Amino acid sequence: MNTPKLAELIDARILELRRQGSITAKEIAKRAGIKETTLSMIRKGNRGVSHDVAINIAAALELDPNRFQQVVTAAGYAPVSLDSSLRPIINNLHTQEGLWEIARRLPSETLIWTFGLGILETIDDSFFAVFRENYSREVRYNFFISQRNALDFIKLRDSLQLDGVEMSLERCNAVILPDESFHHRDRRLFKCLFRLPGGVKRGFAATHEVEGEYLYRELLSGDIDDLEVYLDQFYRRSQREDSSALPTFVGKWLTHKGYRL
Repeated sequence: MNTPKLAELIDARILELRRQGSITAKEIAKRAGIKETTLSMIRKGNRGVSHDVAINIAAALELDPNRFQQVVTAAGYAPVSLDSSLRPIINNLHTQEGLWEIARRLPSETLIWTFGLGILETIDDSFFAVFRENYSREVRYNFFISQRNALDFIKLRDSLQLDGVEMSLERCNAVILPDESFHHRDRRLFKCLFRLPGGVKRGFAATHEVEGEYLYRELLSGDIDDLEVYLDQFYRRSQREDSSALPTFVGKWLTHKGYRL
């Protein structure tokens, strides 16, 4: 990766656009799905980028095909295929703030399925704030989490109770999965599925594509369908009577282990 060359190409284009008065660095960062501070570090040559972030930045800069490929190759990657609009065929990336804004705009009765090691809302106050707001609007949640983090559900319930809100298992539940269902140990990596009224679905996957920053990739329709099928099989298997076998609902699991919800 030629970081100085990448920085030079990006900085030159931003200055060019600024002289034209057409777009600001802040808007370019927003289009690329990264923070403005991250873009600033890239422009200074202090940070490398992943393949997808390089493509997103090149697309945000509205470059011609030749300069587009220069940015991608300067970032250390092979040239990419472009569609007729010169935009790469990739999934959208969002910052945390972008994901929170999408979640806050979900209509009531939306069902959110989240697949991750634990419940991120129990270790991140900002994620909990979005959850608390949505729960009050009757957005429903179901978490699919590892058996080692089953007590996260009690922590989530207790956090709601501190706000004077009682948790209903009809509106918020969890499926406990075997630990081997997860192939990483990063509690901030997760996938989520938004099932909106009327059959509309959106999906997101947390990624660590920029050093020191988590981004959230919006999934394509085929990936959304695959995620839904994958989680639905766990959900259906949890409905059986045997409470000692995984996967199972959190209430059955915790009762089996001697806890009370």
